[in-house]
Amino acid sequence: MRVVRGQFYGTLLGRRQCTGFLLTETACRSHEFVPEHCHELAYVSFVLRGCYAECYCGKTWEHKAGQLIFHAPGESHWDRVHEDFVHFLNLEIPSPQLDRLKHYGVSPTSRMVFESGYVIQLGRRLHRELQNSDPASALALEGLSLELLAEVFRPQAAGAEDGAGDWLSRVMEILRARYNEPLTLGELGAQVDVHPVSIARGFRKRYLCSVGEYVRRLRIEAACREILNSDLSIAEIAARTGYFDQSHLCRMVRQYTGMSPTQLRATRLLASRRILASN
Repeated sequence: MRVVRGQFYGTLLGRRQCTGFLLTETACRSHEFVPEHCHELAYVSFVLRGCYAECYCGKTWEHKAGQLIFHAPGESHWDRVHEDFVHFLNLEIPSPQLDRLKHYGVSPTSRMVFESGYVIQLGRRLHRELQNSDPASALALEGLSLELLAEVFRPQAAGAEDGAGDWLSRVMEILRARYNEPLTLGELGAQVDVHPVSIARGFRKRYLCSVGEYVRRLRIEAACREILNSDLSIAEIAARTGYFDQSHLCRMVRQYTGMSPTQLRATRLLASRRILASN
């Protein structure tokens, strides 16, 4: 049985489209048997919980929570869930993305299984980000998705980061100039002529955070500066710094500073009064 894009066995818990990828969260019941099938697109499955058996090419693979499994397009297999239910996060990779990887010398053609602390961390963060809806979420999802792929294709893609200093500096300049725009890693890659996988991995390695996390930081810092140093309305500041609306900016400011925008602005007025009183 051939399974088309976006379809996975089990109960659908969530789905999110980000640039070039489709994320699908599913769960299969305990002892559930999934008959032999193949998926139209390549995909990676991150096992969030549970364990199950998967038969592929006459060999049975035992998978458990924390593993990342890459499935090549058209790979035929069947699955059997063990005693506990299994919770998956599936990341589909459209054909154009695979073609781009091949262009950069990466040729994903067969199943691979990964299990490491870093893979678990990325998978958990990707799952948490799936629940987020702020303006930087799409960029964060794209970045984390590419980082997961980088772990899959690391041996083949390792050479792509040679000479990263120059293009990483240019990426940083672009982000600082356009942090309030809905940028994608694909757009950044096109501007610096580097594959998005290398941008995602290289940026985290250099700056110890993802591109999406850095953009969030730039936006909230810019918003706080505007609140403290201008008389613009909160709604205007939200529009200028890339937030959906005033209420979303208020939530982020409170999360970042522990105060509402009104309270934060009041600290400026209080400081001004103290200065005047001391003169």
